[in-house]
Amino acid sequence: MYLEKNLKIRVYTNYFLKKEHFSVKLFCIATYREKTVEKIVIVGGGAAGLELAIKLGRKLGGNKLAEILLLDKERVHFWKPHLHELATGSISLDSHCADYLSLARENNFSFYEAEVNGIDREKKVVHVKPNCDENGRELTPTCEIPYSKLVLAIGSKSNDFGVSGAKEFSLSLDSFKDAVSFQKNLVNSFLRANAMINQGKKLSEEQLKIAIVGGGATGVELASELSNAMHTLAAYGYKAVEKQCELQITLIEAGERILKNLPESISEKVNSILRKRGVKVLENSNVTIVSEKSLSLSSGEIIPAELIVWAAGIKCASFLSSIGLETNELNQINTNTKLQSIGDKNIYTVGDCGCVPWVGGPLPFVPPRAQAASQQAKYLSDQFQRELNGKESQPWRYIDFGSLVSLGRYSTVGSLMAGFSGKAFFLEGVFAKFMYVMLYKMHEYSVRGFFKTLFLNISRGFFSQTKSRIKLH
Repeated sequence: MYLEKNLKIRVYTNYFLKKEHFSVKLFCIATYREKTVEKIVIVGGGAAGLELAIKLGRKLGGNKLAEILLLDKERVHFWKPHLHELATGSISLDSHCADYLSLARENNFSFYEAEVNGIDREKKVVHVKPNCDENGRELTPTCEIPYSKLVLAIGSKSNDFGVSGAKEFSLSLDSFKDAVSFQKNLVNSFLRANAMINQGKKLSEEQLKIAIVGGGATGVELASELSNAMHTLAAYGYKAVEKQCELQITLIEAGERILKNLPESISEKVNSILRKRGVKVLENSNVTIVSEKSLSLSSGEIIPAELIVWAAGIKCASFLSSIGLETNELNQINTNTKLQSIGDKNIYTVGDCGCVPWVGGPLPFVPPRAQAASQQAKYLSDQFQRELNGKESQPWRYIDFGSLVSLGRYSTVGSLMAGFSGKAFFLEGVFAKFMYVMLYKMHEYSVRGFFKTLFLNISRGFFSQTKSRIKLH
């Protein structure tokens, strides 16, 4: 601020002493200011990208110390760990999404609706695809966006591992649009089956059967939520379906156990709960072929299914492996402990798209979890401010607070406080569910602030009394 005031005084002085030099002086000052303001571009508006944009906007954007630009191909933000609830209709999109433009205006950053498909590291620009509406008409053209610092927060998608038919015949839960599409297919399958039963027709072998490939957190949470949702749907007018007892959910895991990244005791407990709820759990089962109405296992068994969800593994955007940076087999960018990419100190990663060393951890690299992404967003916002103040950045250390797996409205299983004590405390039931809900409230608080989060949750409580327990359309 002191430097700015001195520059302004010099302009006014030169204007009065020698008017012909005024425009030259003003141009030099504008150029100087443009070069000193950091242009921080964040690609991806997921939990980590959005939290980082808001924190930087509040710290740097409001004081004009940096220009913060968030890029995302969608117009609204939805918390990814809630996708399984959106897919079953347990929650609605409207009451749980946040508008990027509104958040940008309130928190001193800019937002541009765009999908990035390349990076030119020499020019320091990102390449953006043309954006079109649902009718194919162009909304925004292809363009290049310059940056001083680039933060990649594009997350990951499920990995089909090249299995035949997986792309063509299975659904995924990588975005809120995928979840909404799955929910519509689920309701339609019930409507179709109910109509056939009322007409005295026999259901085909695959009807009212759902197969979920992948026994990680996404697959397990979806299976549990579906076991509740399918019976709830049957109770809301689909009486014929309810009497048939044809509902079946199959969870397929290639490894020795589901939730293999969590303690074995948690895996066994969750497995037991799922089986009690009627979910068929298959472990040590590799899917070899996916077809329109079934999938085949390496054992030769064929699993009939009307809806097939692929929730196995992760893989990042393919363009990340073609920009000249060091990546692994999942297209994750290898970084140092300061979240800088190996080979380009101006490109950073947060969330799943980065492969970050776990300093002092039980694994060589930090696992792709929501808590890690949130910690990285807070770290980068602090470090960027330190660098602008001329201070050296410090390495990031991941603190593992444990893991929680939601198994329905009132049930959650997991472990907590692993990072503090070195020992995980097993949690189950209502208290564990409360802790799981609080994770989401903390995210809402970081995005919306205290009062908006409070009023929003109060309004949800009131409106929940006037709505059905599950979305029926």
